[in-house]
Amino acid sequence: MRLNVLVGDGPYAVMALKEVRDIPPTCHELQLPLTLAYSLSEHIRFLLLMTSLESKVIDAAFDQVLRRGVPKSRGIEYVKDCTNFEFRELVNQSTFLLTTDAKVKDDLFRQRAPYIYLSFQTEYAPSVKLGFLEELSDEPLRRHLLNSVRLVSAIHDRISRRVLRNSAPA
Repeated sequence: MRLNVLVGDGPYAVMALKEVRDIPPTCHELQLPLTLAYSLSEHIRFLLLMTSLESKVIDAAFDQVLRRGVPKSRGIEYVKDCTNFEFRELVNQSTFLLTTDAKVKDDLFRQRAPYIYLSFQTEYAPSVKLGFLEELSDEPLRRHLLNSVRLVSAIHDRISRRVLRNSAPA
């Protein structure tokens, strides 16, 4: 029943963040994924998979995101405490996935499902990997995804250059 209600409202994207499922997240860790999702929610509804325990931290992080301005949004719905079966079904039926979880990204790669993967391998800036966006039939959404990812990548490159320049021996 719960899946039918969530899926029945038309196309949606899933946000599956490792930080939300594995460890108590901080507002700082959630800023980039939530900002990206909120920007993209102008084109598609998002489902944020989470546990009930993280609501306060996620609400606080969203408050910071919303202070920057409120674009039109189709909404970001919290899906709390979903079972493994519900998680897989929501991901499998989604239009695309935004994730910080390498294991989830690898599963999507094997399925050739569209995804955006934010990797926080370095302490300075995230990197972004895209997968199978050509599978998206919504051309405006695909363009917006690509533009958003280009922006994140440019920020990553700029931060990385600054860090390298500052860490170089004098």
